[in-house]
Amino acid sequence: MKKHFATIAMAVGLAAGAFAATIDLSTVSSDTTLKSGDVITGTLGADVKLSIADGAYVTLRNVTIDRGHNSSCPWAGLTCLGDAEIRIDGENHVRGFLSDYPGIHVPEGKTLTIRQAVNISGYAALGGGTLTVGDAGLGAGIGAGNGIPCGNIVIESGIITATGHNAAGIGGAIGASCGDITIKRGVVYATGAGGGAGIGSGKGNSCGAIKIENGVTLVAAQGGDGSDPIGAGAGGTCGAVTITLAEGATDTAGVTGLGYPTRTIEGREGTQQYANGLTWDFRIANGEAEICDMYYTSDGEAHYRSAIDSNYAGALAIPDALGGCPVTRIGNSACASCKKITSVTIPASVTS
Repeated sequence: MKKHFATIAMAVGLAAGAFAATIDLSTVSSDTTLKSGDVITGTLGADVKLSIADGAYVTLRNVTIDRGHNSSCPWAGLTCLGDAEIRIDGENHVRGFLSDYPGIHVPEGKTLTIRQAVNISGYAALGGGTLTVGDAGLGAGIGAGNGIPCGNIVIESGIITATGHNAAGIGGAIGASCGDITIKRGVVYATGAGGGAGIGSGKGNSCGAIKIENGVTLVAAQGGDGSDPIGAGAGGTCGAVTITLAEGATDTAGVTGLGYPTRTIEGREGTQQYANGLTWDFRIANGEAEICDMYYTSDGEAHYRSAIDSNYAGALAIPDALGGCPVTRIGNSACASCKKITSVTIPASVTS
């Protein structure tokens, strides 16, 4: 059995009778389970599995865990063995090893909490905290892997960028469900692909409730083909999606579903926003918002798409404001491809 060779600076842990260690990942040569209070730094230099003990909190401080796709390493970049808390300080990068695995995994029925590290006085660390996390091919950035379900995910603070392939950026994957997802504060960028939502379920599978609270600075999500930016993956399901507005707010400013990147349309800026349970394409001119089909280019080819998901079914409620501006116009082709709408409620702000 390999011994664990690491440069370790010992410090008193917060848990009674425990000791915390600062571990330089460049010196780690065997599978390691991190305990509560541990701080990891540096770049992982060996194909070893890093786990977080059940109930533990660990700090990532300028960490890189990215060994590339390795068929002999069937595990995530970080594997939570139960409930866990990850605190981020500085710039951190985590990626799964084998293609079926996510960047960070938490087991079913357990909860992973991610937040910015704080100093001894309880204030946010001066260096801030960022976490960029991705899979190696078929998993979520944070959440499930291919056929490997996950538990609950809570983001309390920090700047998080999560990318999945054939899975959600944050949430489920093909053949794997996800628990509840809660985003309380901070900045979150989440990108899914292959039918995975940006934040939510993977293709053909389920996700629990999604809650975005009014403390967030920005949540931007982009889903894969046929999926919601925030919600269900293609052919999948999702629990209730709740976006809590800040006091006095009139729209979901700061929470954006990006079905496609923001793009220029006829010399005016076109963008998207999540409202009334859908992501809406719109553009603003002279302080007024128009819900409209979008024109964009891809590989030199021109494309159009409806202002909302063409698969939407049921009663449709047009929002009265988007992008902080009143909705005054609905374009002629805004819902041209939507064949399952049963009724439309139009606010008084719409004049044409």
